Amino acid sequence: MINREFLMDMMKRRGFSNKWMGKVESLIFKGSVGVRVNDSNSEFFVPSKGARQGDPFSALLFNLVADVFTRILIKASINNKVEGLFPVTNPVGIISMQYADDTLLFLAKNLSFAKNLKWLLSCFEQLSGMRINFHKCDLVPINIDREEANLFAQVLGCKLGDFPIKHLGAPLHYNKLRKEDLQPTVDKIIKKGAGWRGRLLSSGKRLTLVQSCLSRIPCYLMGIIKFPKWATNMINSQLAHYFWDDYEGHHKYHLAAWGNIALKKQYGGLGIPDIGDMNLSLLASWAKRYLNDDGKIWKQIIDAKYKTCKPNSFACPDIGASPLWKGILWAIKAAKIGFSWKVGNGKSIRFWEDRWTGNSTLATSFWELYNIANTTNVSISEVWDGVTLKINFRRCFSPDMLAAWNELFSVVKDLSLNDCDDTIIWDLEPKGYTLLNLIIIL
Repeated sequence: MINREFLMDMMKRRGFSNKWMGKVESLIFKGSVGVRVNDSNSEFFVPSKGARQGDPFSALLFNLVADVFTRILIKASINNKVEGLFPVTNPVGIISMQYADDTLLFLAKNLSFAKNLKWLLSCFEQLSGMRINFHKCDLVPINIDREEANLFAQVLGCKLGDFPIKHLGAPLHYNKLRKEDLQPTVDKIIKKGAGWRGRLLSSGKRLTLVQSCLSRIPCYLMGIIKFPKWATNMINSQLAHYFWDDYEGHHKYHLAAWGNIALKKQYGGLGIPDIGDMNLSLLASWAKRYLNDDGKIWKQIIDAKYKTCKPNSFACPDIGASPLWKGILWAIKAAKIGFSWKVGNGKSIRFWEDRWTGNSTLATSFWELYNIANTTNVSISEVWDGVTLKINFRRCFSPDMLAAWNELFSVVKDLSLNDCDDTIIWDLEPKGYTLLNLIIIL
C-alpha cells in the first residue's frame, strides 16, 4: 500500500508534470471504496494510500516506488554502508534484482552491513507506506556456516533458507538439481493431460494438444536448465501416453515407437519436437543473446567470472561453472554445426577449434598438426599477424605433416585482420538463428 504523499513527491522529483501527477492522483486516490462483509455494505470512504484492486496503474506505480529503494541501496553502497556481490561489474556491485514484487537482495558477509540493510528497509517502510513481510523472506547463505548464518537471520528478522530456492517459478541452485526439484514439471504435464482426456478427442486433436500445449509446458525451465536424461525421457513418455490415449492405468498398444512419431514430417514423422532437442535449442539461444547484449548486467557477470578463459568465454571448461553456464556450453558444442565465425580482429575466435574458414574446423581438417601443437586453445590473432603463422610443435614434421603445414599456410595466407569485433554467423538460414531452425536440423 503506497503512501499518497510519498508517491506525489517522488513523481515530482522524477520530473513528472503537474498535469500528469494530477491525473494519477485523480485515478488512484480520489475514488471511493466500500467494504461488503456478511451481506452488509459499509459506508464509502476515500483510501489514504494505495491503488484499488486490479487497477492497471498499480504495477507501474509499484515499479516507480521500488526504484527508490534501489537508489537508496546504491547510495548506501557508495558510502560503504552496505556491499553487494560482483563489484567488478560496476562500482557498487550487484545489490538487488527485482521483477515486479519478486526481489533478491545480495549482501557481502559483514554483520554491520546486515544491520545497516535492516535499518534501510525500516526507513523505506516508513517513507513509502509499504510493509515488508520479513516472516515470508528467506536468508540463503553462501559459503557461511550455519551458526553464523542464524545470527544474520536474527538481525534481519527473517527465517533461514537453503538451496534450491524458487525464484520466478524456477528452482535455483549452485549445484546440480535433484530429481525432486524437476519432478513438479513432469507432474504438471501429467495433470494438464489428465484434464483434457476424453473419449470424444480424435488422434488429430490429441496431436494438436501435444504439439501446442503439453510439449510447451517445460519450455520456461528448459531455457535455463539442462534437463537430465531421465527427465527428458519421462516427459517424452508422458506425451506418448497422452497421444495414444493411455488413461487411468489402461495402457493401449502403441502402433509406432515415439522416436518415429517425433521425427520431422519430411522424414515420415508427425513433427512433434523432441524434448531433448528443445532443451538444447533454448540453451543455445543464450549464445546469441550473449553476443548481442553488450553492456547488460547478466553479461558483465558472465565476463567477470569466465573472461579469463581465452579467446572467448565459450572456450571455458565447464569444471566449476554454474549449472546454467554448463548447460549453455553443452548446447553450444552440440549446435556448432550451424554456427561459423566472421573474422574481424581475430581475438575471439579459436584458431583450431572454431569454424571460421571452410565447412569444418582446422582441428578436423589438419588433425595431424593439431595433435602435435604445443597450445591448441589460442585465438587467430595470437598465431597470425598477417605474414607469419606462429605455432610451436612438439616434434619435427614428417613429409606428410610438412605437406599439411604448407596447405594450412595457403588457407590463412590471404586472411587480413581488422579492428572490427569477430561475429558469429548462422549458416543454415539467411535470416539468422532462430529456435525453430536449430530444432529442425537436430
